[in-house]
Amino acid sequence: MDDFTEAEFEEIKSDLIEGKAERHSPHEHPHAYLIVGQPGAGKTTMANIFTNKEQGDVIFISGDDYQNRRKAPSFSRGDVRR
Repeated sequence: MDDFTEAEFEEIKSDLIEGKAERHSPHEHPHAYLIVGQPGAGKTTMANIFTNKEQGDVIFISGDDYQNRRKAPSFSRGDVRR
C-alpha cells in the first residue's frame, strides 16, 4: 500500500470501518487480528476461523478493500465527471 498517502489510508480505513460496523454492536474489549501473507497462503481461511471464534461478530477488512476503494470512482471525492 505504498502508493497511498497516510491521509488517504486513514480516510479509506475510516470509511471501511464505518460501513462495515453498521451491523455490529460495540464491544467493551474488541479484538483485532492482522493477517498477512502471500496469495494462496490461507488468509481468508484464517479470517473465517476468527469469524467463527467470535461467533460472526467480526469486521474483516482486506488489502483488496483498499485497492478496490481507490480504483472505484467516489461521488464524494468528485471523481465522476460529466
